[in-house]
Amino acid sequence: MKRFITIPRSQHQGILPHLTFSHSLDHAEQSDAEGRISENDQARYIARAYAICLANGVERVILEPHRILIRHNGLHPSAARNSAGLVYQDGSFYGIKPAAIAARTVRSFLLDAAFESEVFLADRWDGLTRACLFRRRDKKLVLAAWRRHGHSRLTLPVMPESVQDAFGNPVIVNRSKPEVTLHGAPHYFIFSNTDSSALARQLERTPLEYDDAPESEWKRRWTFFLDVGDEVDEKRAAYKATKGRTVGPIDSYYHNDYGRHMVDAGRHYRGEERFQVDVSGYGEADLILRKRINYSLSNQRVKVFCNEKSVGQWFAFKRDRRFKWRNIEYVIPNRFIAGKKTVELRFEAQGQSEATSYAYWAGPLKHKTVYASDLSLLVNSSGYGAGLNQDRNILGGPLRFFKGKKTFDKGLGTNAGATFEQSLVVLGLNRQFKRFRATVGIDAAANGRGSVRFRIGNGQRLLFDSKDMNFYSEPTEIDIDVSDAIMLMLVTEDSGDGNKNDIANWADARLDLKD
Repeated sequence: MKRFITIPRSQHQGILPHLTFSHSLDHAEQSDAEGRISENDQARYIARAYAICLANGVERVILEPHRILIRHNGLHPSAARNSAGLVYQDGSFYGIKPAAIAARTVRSFLLDAAFESEVFLADRWDGLTRACLFRRRDKKLVLAAWRRHGHSRLTLPVMPESVQDAFGNPVIVNRSKPEVTLHGAPHYFIFSNTDSSALARQLERTPLEYDDAPESEWKRRWTFFLDVGDEVDEKRAAYKATKGRTVGPIDSYYHNDYGRHMVDAGRHYRGEERFQVDVSGYGEADLILRKRINYSLSNQRVKVFCNEKSVGQWFAFKRDRRFKWRNIEYVIPNRFIAGKKTVELRFEAQGQSEATSYAYWAGPLKHKTVYASDLSLLVNSSGYGAGLNQDRNILGGPLRFFKGKKTFDKGLGTNAGATFEQSLVVLGLNRQFKRFRATVGIDAAANGRGSVRFRIGNGQRLLFDSKDMNFYSEPTEIDIDVSDAIMLMLVTEDSGDGNKNDIANWADARLDLKD
């Protein structure tokens, strides 16, 4: 079976009247030890690829499983079953593999449907869950959603007309608790009389439930969201800004490890901004803020006040003109919010650069340890691939070392770089943390190869140097003082012999908040 991709005319105007590419969709993402693919994996891949093609501007995707038949010229029936085809022949019998049913199902939902938008669901890390909204000819909305690895639970903010799985089976949704478990095979949600923008907004503000470390719970417990520039959100939060200007909408034109393809508007200011947050349910927890900024403006810095009491300064050093969007975090200690029902947060711009605000999140932070893989990264580069991986090695597998055989659930997986910039992580600390701890070494997947060197700096001086390590080196425990660090730079270098197979882990990388 082939996929035929027609590139929209707007993308090649003046070059050719049309462009069509053909690419096989018969393979899945993984194979077993003998090179065979799982039939269920093939089914998942077919359905997901169809939705992704439509969402990325492909004008026509030809997927006709009923016309596909692999003729085997006398091969044993098991060879026919193990082939890449979706329909196979076993004597006079024709068998249909799960991928053929998945192909038929996705066509029934999305054939002639128009792509509306991608919905960015709040999962364990960005891109782990994919969700795309389409508008059918009958004006109904179709949400195709799946999780690339494992599973998570989505609570639906709007009750759908119907839900079906990847094979066309109905999924029963409890009206009192409309929750659906997402996994590798897409689910299709049908909504009638629903505005796509409103639905996307509600879904993006509904954190998924998933298995993770207790210290990571704060990512699933946002109680406050403010879309800066949105009149309804600003009025609800009593938002005010002085000496500022509205900017956008701005289209990022990219979708990678530095951010999502997003069109957003916000405010740039040299004065101040303020808004109110309900903290009545926070108890003894701290308040953690997440903010989306336009990182094309350099050295953004604001003073933070809570009910007019100074908390500290919030920094976003340097800039990136290529990839605008960044999220950054800041912690308001519990002593500023204890016993309060509502607090007013105020941010006063400092320095020569404007401060930028496009969105805010707020939620309770119950633990004094924060994992680096849960925080947003100002810089995220790796010597292999687009960027490092969160809670998995750079190849997508578990974080573990040759010695010890322990698997780490949390950490950063990267590959050494030939230069300083090629494998660099920058975390914003804002002098809010006292210790940085991690276990570093070469991942077991390097299989006897690789040599790396781990360094940590704070922008002014070197805080840690592991010296050269090879595959058989004992993993090194790091526990360093970062009390004065405004930012932390994690560097993974090769040992002067190239970076091939330098699969390196910052396992259990975590920060301890000041008391």
